[in-house]
Amino acid sequence: MTLSQIKALLESKLLAMPGVLPTAFENVPFKPPEGPYQACYHLVNSPVDLGIEGTLTEERGILQITLRYPEGKGRQVTDAMADQLRQHFKPAQIIPGPGFRIELNKTPTVSSGMPDEGRWAVPVSISWEAFPS
Repeated sequence: MTLSQIKALLESKLLAMPGVLPTAFENVPFKPPEGPYQACYHLVNSPVDLGIEGTLTEERGILQITLRYPEGKGRQVTDAMADQLRQHFKPAQIIPGPGFRIELNKTPTVSSGMPDEGRWAVPVSISWEAFPS
């Protein structure tokens, strides 16, 4: 189980969502469209070593999706997409990977929107934990 594998599995889950927006990924060229899009970031937390011998490691983090809609159009459409993300990543879910699993045990949080470079930006935070299977 590597962080790269975990990130790829979470990104695949995101892209499988019906009605998914064009997505900007970390360190990948992306030309923002005129309309809405989302930016995907991985906020990795400190791992937790479990067990007496330290042979089991829990990886943890947040999949941060920032919805970016044209500014001045109201918040309703952005709020609807945030709700769709919350539903797609709702707990309790297990996302199986090769030799590991990702657990989604918390309801995703939606932060207040804010203007940013001519866009209305709304961060959605999806907490995850990963374990060897």
